[in-house]
Amino acid sequence: IDEFNQLNDEDKNAFMQFMEYGAVTIHKANIHTTLKAETAVLGAANPKYGRWDMYRPLFDQAGTPPQLLSRFDLIFVMRDVPDRQGDEAIALHIQHRRQGTLPAPKYSVEFIRKYIAYAQRHAHPRLSGDELQRRLAAHYGEKRQTAQAQGAFAYDPRSCVAIIRLAEASARLRLSDEVKPLYVVSSQN
Repeated sequence: IDEFNQLNDEDKNAFMQFMEYGAVTIHKANIHTTLKAETAVLGAANPKYGRWDMYRPLFDQAGTPPQLLSRFDLIFVMRDVPDRQGDEAIALHIQHRRQGTLPAPKYSVEFIRKYIAYAQRHAHPRLSGDELQRRLAAHYGEKRQTAQAQGAFAYDPRSCVAIIRLAEASARLRLSDEVKPLYVVSSQN
């Protein structure tokens, strides 16, 4: 969803319902129904004040209610910082793409599709083990304390569930049925 911050309040409420309950309610032409909706949502938004201010909390600049932002497992702030070497690499990439002279990717799209399908069918990782549970609890506690001290975006129980989902996804990509402590984001990240 591009320009997520420009959704009207009605659409934001619909997204809240969808992202919280995994269902979409439709009221149209005297038909009232609820449809199951399990999908990933990737949203892009521009900062409310035109540029990101590193010294202000994220939720003040997002233009989206914190309750809706908390539904996303990952949030990345992308800043456009001029860098001559990086900018030249981007310009060359754009030129090669327009000319059709990009080098072949290391893995084909078809291979990646098959790999993901195989991982979904054959790897079913679950969280277990005392060390892993302690690490997860410590990570969650540290992040909540840091967020509170910095006045940053609050970690809540939904964030803990997101950490578990990401750790399980990391194990699945490795075709592992075991979630290892290193798959839980460390406090240094």
